[in-house]
Amino acid sequence: MKTFAFLLISILIAQFTCAQDASIPKEVENWLAQELKKGNVKELKEFQKDTFFRKDSVKIIGFIKGYDNNGSKNGMIYNENLLTKEDFPTLIRIKSDGRFETKIEINFPIYSYLNLLGQDVKFYAEPGNTVAMIINPKEDKEPVKYLGITKEINDELNSIKTNRPDHETLEGQIKSMKEEEFLKLTKTEWKNEKERVSQLLKKNKTSKKAQTIMLNEVDLNFMYRLFNYNMYKEYYAGQDKENKLLQTPTTAEYFNFIQEIDNNDYTYLINREFTFTINRIEYSPFYPRMKYINGPNLYQKIDSVGFTRYKNKELSLFYSIANLRAISSELSKPIYFSDRTEKNIQDIKLNLKHPFLLSELERKINIVKNSADGYDLPKTQSTEIFKKLLEPYKGKIVVVDFWAENCGPCRANIEATLELRKHLIDHPHLEFVFITDKGNTSDTFYKEYIEKNYMTNSFLVSEDDYLAFRELFRFNAIPRYVIVDPDGIIKDDNFAMHNSQYLLNKYYPEKIKLEDFEINKKDTFDSSVAMKH
Repeated sequence: MKTFAFLLISILIAQFTCAQDASIPKEVENWLAQELKKGNVKELKEFQKDTFFRKDSVKIIGFIKGYDNNGSKNGMIYNENLLTKEDFPTLIRIKSDGRFETKIEINFPIYSYLNLLGQDVKFYAEPGNTVAMIINPKEDKEPVKYLGITKEINDELNSIKTNRPDHETLEGQIKSMKEEEFLKLTKTEWKNEKERVSQLLKKNKTSKKAQTIMLNEVDLNFMYRLFNYNMYKEYYAGQDKENKLLQTPTTAEYFNFIQEIDNNDYTYLINREFTFTINRIEYSPFYPRMKYINGPNLYQKIDSVGFTRYKNKELSLFYSIANLRAISSELSKPIYFSDRTEKNIQDIKLNLKHPFLLSELERKINIVKNSADGYDLPKTQSTEIFKKLLEPYKGKIVVVDFWAENCGPCRANIEATLELRKHLIDHPHLEFVFITDKGNTSDTFYKEYIEKNYMTNSFLVSEDDYLAFRELFRFNAIPRYVIVDPDGIIKDDNFAMHNSQYLLNKYYPEKIKLEDFEINKKDTFDSSVAMKH
């Protein structure tokens, strides 16, 4: 074992030595080498079911050549747990000499990206890895050099580019093609692209693992297009009542394309694009949760459809993940926790056979039980910045709204609550606070908009501070609403603003009454705009 460890370290040092150049300070070279030595987790030789799922951290380190310390001091990884729909955006703090490092937790290998200085950098990682890279923002041909145990597969993945379906042609095809014509055309393009990429991978003698990831990316890109056909068709149908093609509903059979890929193939989870696929599956006829959501025995009915569809004694992995994501969303709101929720949990457990998915469900249940009364923010620099902003409102219930100029749903929500906020301006226990950043909201727009929309408690913070708040409250998408207690406890870090009257009264029955919100019906909040950007 010691011999293997020595050999592994020798390989890592050799890889790093090959990557050295004179433009990297000696102390940075030494730091990278020492950090790579600490990693002792072997890379998976191949993807296998019994070793694929494993919760562990990934350390990401690197150096930015020519870094200007007067610029942005933070980057971001928009990390997530796609099994339970939890966001875990993670700051990458850049040091004055251009070094950076951070840690994320993952449940299986991932092929994702980080954002530094406005540049997206893709990376592949496995649980327990240390991923190292040298970034040269001024280099066009090879802006990123990977180091360490994941160097080979990251180089392979970075050398191949898949062609995404042309989004510009989608609108015209939806408006002019029958369902079966669009399906046939897209499947043909899908097949051709997969053959092209497959031949390229063989020509480059790409490893089996990298081949799997790149071919899965092709599949997921075309799945996304097929899902978009139905979503945009419904949108265009509302605009053009005369187009008979648009007014013809998409058939349930159309969604059989979902089974064009193996719904038990866990390797699809590696690609970030799988998040979009599983999200669209959840809202398709393929997974009928919305059909039964208001009735009894919800998951018994969902599972019955699944068993019929797959003609198997066990639900597919994708179907099981959809179930786990659905119940996780339900558990995300402890205030809604009821006998119905308990029943749903028990029903899901009856057919959730995957041990790792079961462990994630138990973890989520424990989080809910331990945070039902809210939680204290950690003692970090981000918390200090946030608490300083809210200091003037200490002793009050605060609804914090994270928004941006370029976020349509954010602005729709703000404008929809304008009269309500005017009505509540003198409420003795309630304040609304708005936070946006200089990177996504211009100074001129900000000044005019907050005055027009009666946003009396508003803050325009730096991009770095806004990224810190994303990490602090664990959100990748906006709008995001957070409820802060009079004593500074975070009561709800994913507040359902469209149901604000009921929830605020439920949380604080002595301080906030339902009648406090009684104004003209036209001024009440429109839940139809409560969507994510």
